[in-house]
Amino acid sequence: MRNSKLNTTRAQRDVRLAEKKLTDCILKENAALGVFYEFKATEAERKLEDADIEKPKLHPQVAEAIKKLTQRTKLLDAKHVLVSVKGDVVGIC
Repeated sequence: MRNSKLNTTRAQRDVRLAEKKLTDCILKENAALGVFYEFKATEAERKLEDADIEKPKLHPQVAEAIKKLTQRTKLLDAKHVLVSVKGDVVGIC
C-alpha cells in the first residue's frame, strides 16, 4: 500500500516536471514568434514605404477622368441620372 502511494506520488511529480518543461518550451516558442512577427511587420512596412516612393504620378487629365468614372460608378444605383451633352452628370432624380 505504502509502495503504491509512493509510486503514485513519483509519477505525479514526473508529470508536473514534464508539464513545466513543456510550458518553458511554449514560452520560448512564443518569444521567438514575437521576434519573427516583429521582423515581418518591419519588412512589410519598409516594402510599403518603398512602394509609395516608387508610385508614379498620374497625369492630371488621367486623374480627373478616373475621378469622373468613379463618380459615375457610384451613381449606378440611382434611378434617374441627368447627363449633359458632354457627358457630365448634371443631377440625380
